[in-house]
Amino acid sequence: LREIQNVNRLDIFLYNFARQLFVYRLVNYLLFDSNIPLHFRRPLHTIWHNRPRSKSYIYLSYLLFSNPIINYHDANISSNAFSYRFNLFLTNLFIRKGSIPVSESILTSENKKWSDRLSYDFKIL
Repeated sequence: LREIQNVNRLDIFLYNFARQLFVYRLVNYLLFDSNIPLHFRRPLHTIWHNRPRSKSYIYLSYLLFSNPIINYHDANISSNAFSYRFNLFLTNLFIRKGSIPVSESILTSENKKWSDRLSYDFKIL
């Protein structure tokens, strides 16, 4: 039983580490990407440089991912306009290359597809 508990703790630790690493790498990329407008980079830059690294993860993940379109399965999350606008911008930039306006239904289905795939890969059902 102790070995199972230790394995579960290790899995949780590795999952949290992977999430933090993903957020930090994403923010690091976004701060130095010239395709991202300054009004999107400024709040990220402020949090990145004015908070200790141990606490910045919470604020950065809230700023980037607290969007009901992204977190459609979590009704308790409070949304922010920055996350919504930033997600639409990135979707236009990377998926549609900015040439076709993206509707909310396309964005929701795209996010649901990726979330289902990650849930299947990590067995978070």
